[in-house]
Amino acid sequence: MKTRQLLALSLLGLLVGCTGFSAATPETAPLRPVVFHYEGLARSVCIMGDFNQWNTDTHCMQRDKQGWSIRLLLPPGPAHYAFFLDGKRWELDPKALFVESDGFGKYNSVVMIE
Repeated sequence: MKTRQLLALSLLGLLVGCTGFSAATPETAPLRPVVFHYEGLARSVCIMGDFNQWNTDTHCMQRDKQGWSIRLLLPPGPAHYAFFLDGKRWELDPKALFVESDGFGKYNSVVMIE
């Protein structure tokens, strides 16, 4: 990982109250509930990220009064993700505090899970 990306993730950890990265691996760390919301206009919304190998149709969100939401159990640490709208359009989370280049000309939203 590039120095700037490591610095950004370290700062992210400080901003959200993390004291550092856990020594536990993702396979052994206890999973944490995380709720993702999307409030934009769309006929369908799925979330894709490093937690589902960027699959565009395995974690589709449910429509609710505020828009779209999904609750996932994820390991502590950074999670990179984006929304996939209407089966064709990739969109960042407008509420994400951090974004990171994917190295292929796009960006991903980043959330630090405690």
